[in-house]
Amino acid sequence: RNTRWTRECFSSELAEASAGSSRKFKPPTMDPNAPDLYLPVMSFVTYILVCSYIKGTNGKFTPEVLTQVMYSCLGFQLLEILVIRCGLYALQAAPSPILDLVANTGYKYIGLCVNMVVGMFLGSSAYYCALLWTGTTTTYFMLKVLANNHVKVAQDSPSFAARTPALWSFAFLQFVSIWWLGYGRDLDSGGVIVGVGES
Repeated sequence: RNTRWTRECFSSELAEASAGSSRKFKPPTMDPNAPDLYLPVMSFVTYILVCSYIKGTNGKFTPEVLTQVMYSCLGFQLLEILVIRCGLYALQAAPSPILDLVANTGYKYIGLCVNMVVGMFLGSSAYYCALLWTGTTTTYFMLKVLANNHVKVAQDSPSFAARTPALWSFAFLQFVSIWWLGYGRDLDSGGVIVGVGES
């Protein structure tokens, strides 16, 4: 079990990173904590298909649903990345690789898929319980990742006092995004699968 959250940098970059410049992290083959885009991309595509299926079982599916879900997810994720990047700049922290932020903010699609599948089988009440759990765990994940790898601020910096509120704000964006992007309103109280069988 890996209990360490810190990314590994190349040794020649450590001194530069402490000075506030851009860091060069080791690739996934050399660092177990390196983010990947496989899970975010696959869960993103799966989420679009699950939402389309639920819309279809409710008789609300149109081809536009695919693009609607895709653009809303991408738009919100872009907003998250922009807020985090601007926040890092305001904190005078070392800039983080864009793809790392894309991957870290994209893991929420796994939670979104879990929420919708739970709601599909068990109903809207179970969906909101799952949302509370996945939203909390995703927020904790983002908090630990950002605190240990991205929001590095020197203690003598004027922006150090704002570090903790900024970290919590960035992390809480994950909970907000899981709530906002979810399609719980399209779930029946008894579950979509139950509703289809009864009809």
